[in-house]
Amino acid sequence: MGILVEETPSSKTFKRITYRRLDANLEKSIALYKDKRDHLLSLLEEYMPEGIRWTHPEGGLFLFLTMPEGFEAVKFYDKALDAGVAYVAGEFFHPDGSGKNTMRMNFSFMTKERMTEGVRLLAELLSATL
Repeated sequence: MGILVEETPSSKTFKRITYRRLDANLEKSIALYKDKRDHLLSLLEEYMPEGIRWTHPEGGLFLFLTMPEGFEAVKFYDKALDAGVAYVAGEFFHPDGSGKNTMRMNFSFMTKERMTEGVRLLAELLSATL
């Protein structure tokens, strides 16, 4: 036996106010992350050496870099981390075992200043390695 709950005028008002707040927050969040994504994309265009490609996400909080074949992101990780740059090796997101030459980068958490420094450092390391 289920319980029947009647919606009251006050509960309808509460829902309306809550949804308006959520919608307003969602709009702010979308604008914030779009700005950060666009900033990261512009940094990649400016700093990354030739031969490296990246995704242009329409949603989400990550993008993927693809290095030339033969590059191994897992092996490169410690070198990057020692320089102060962290990423997640892309192969962990390829259940078929491919993607060894890819990296997943997050753009939601870092400030623009830290993003700039991180991309510049990563580009220098990749330039010296590739």
